[in-house]
Amino acid sequence: MSDDQADQADQPQPGSMPPAVPDPSKASWLDAVNGYTPSESRMSDLRDLTEQQRAWAAQPDAQRSAEGSALKGMRLTGAEVFWLAALALAGLDGDLAKAEAQLLASRDDEDMGGIYSGISILLRVSLDLSPLHLEGANLFGAHLEGANLREAHLDGAYLGSAHLEGANLFGAHLEGANLNEAHLEGANLSWAHLEGADHSSAHLERANLFGARLEQANLNEAHLEQVDLRWAHLDGATLGRAHLDGAALSAARLDGANLSYAQLDGAALIEVHLEGADLSWAHLEGADLSGAFFDTATNMSDVTWTAAAKGDIGPQLADVHWGAVNLTAVDWDRIRTLQDEQIAKASTAGTPGTAPGTAPGTALGDAAADAKKRKTRETRITEHKAAGRAYRLLFVALRGQGLTAPATRYHYRAEVMDRKAHWHSRHYGRWLFSWLLGTFAGYGDEIWRLFATYATVITVFALAFWIGANHALVLPTVRNIIDSFVLSVTSFHGRGLQPKGLTENDTVTALSGLEAVFGLLIEGIFIAAFTRRVTGG
Repeated sequence: MSDDQADQADQPQPGSMPPAVPDPSKASWLDAVNGYTPSESRMSDLRDLTEQQRAWAAQPDAQRSAEGSALKGMRLTGAEVFWLAALALAGLDGDLAKAEAQLLASRDDEDMGGIYSGISILLRVSLDLSPLHLEGANLFGAHLEGANLREAHLDGAYLGSAHLEGANLFGAHLEGANLNEAHLEGANLSWAHLEGADHSSAHLERANLFGARLEQANLNEAHLEQVDLRWAHLDGATLGRAHLDGAALSAARLDGANLSYAQLDGAALIEVHLEGADLSWAHLEGADLSGAFFDTATNMSDVTWTAAAKGDIGPQLADVHWGAVNLTAVDWDRIRTLQDEQIAKASTAGTPGTAPGTAPGTALGDAAADAKKRKTRETRITEHKAAGRAYRLLFVALRGQGLTAPATRYHYRAEVMDRKAHWHSRHYGRWLFSWLLGTFAGYGDEIWRLFATYATVITVFALAFWIGANHALVLPTVRNIIDSFVLSVTSFHGRGLQPKGLTENDTVTALSGLEAVFGLLIEGIFIAAFTRRVTGG
């Protein structure tokens, strides 16, 4: 055997012994999983405290004081929490070894790597840790990576800088807990109770907070990138300068929430409630606000709607309930088009990545193949109609607040989107009429088109009249020019008065009648355009 082989033989082999824990005060949940246990004396003390805690927790809520929690202020390590969880799971006379085995089996097979066995999935969703009462415990910096604390009671606990990456805290009670700078990346906090909790500067990237209760919670400067907050309750929560890039907030309640300076780039805010929310200086570049709810108390001053990389493209705004929110504080000149239109104009079905409004990391199948798939006719119709609604609702809201210039621009875009929807719906008659309105009258919004069309028709027919009255091409006099234009104008409006300076013949008569038909058609378009301009129809 060589010296190198001998040296390797002397090294401990993986799995041959539990990992060494040089400092028991820092022992983690995973250390306990791998065989580490607290000292006998410590376990005895914790068992006594657990019995006191059970008696305290059994009291009616009205009689139970937070000060009476046996573990209030008690410093606990991740390994001790594992042992307390097993004790709570086993009960007073239960099989502690079996409980520990269940907690062990409920772990992620890859240490939060994302691969679960059937038994681990079953245990993670079925194990009830509600008998675990750790109210007021001091878990500062505790290592609880991958811990299963489903429905556990951690009300008022101090979890500052704690490591809970990949932990299962489904339905857990963390009311008033301090999670300042805690690491909860990828943790499952769905339906958890976090009312009034302090998450300032916490790391919750890719965490699952579906349906979580976060009323009055402090999330200042928290990292919530790609977090799932669908159906979450954030009423009155503070999210100042929070990072919510790519977060899913569909149907979340953010009534009265403070989102000032929040980063919501690309966030899915579908049907989210923002009544009374403070969005001042927030970043909403590329966000999906379809169906969102605003009201007069919503503050949208100095909101950033467009990204420098995307120029003047605003967020998605289809079916938004503007609710008389103050829109005068928004710089609408910077928002020329909406993301709704860009989506409708795209020829392919989507782009690789997470679908808006779905849980981050949700599998989308072969995303690359989906991105190359051409849209169906039905999809094109739906998307163009949605873009049209987005522009039209914005037009109505802005016009109601006297912002006529941007309102007019968005009305024009709404008509263009409706016209494209008619084309894809194969309603060619409606498409043609809309095209005529847009081309010759600008839908009543681009006034210059009206005058340009009128001037062009009058000039073309004036030239035709001169040529028709004078078969020999000679230079016209000023009088000839005036007479040609007079005849063109009168013919356009259906009167056909023949100036003396022009020779009446069959060609001139025919041209006069033809121009009268053109005039009737264009006047009808003008009237329709002006009617739409005035009524917004």
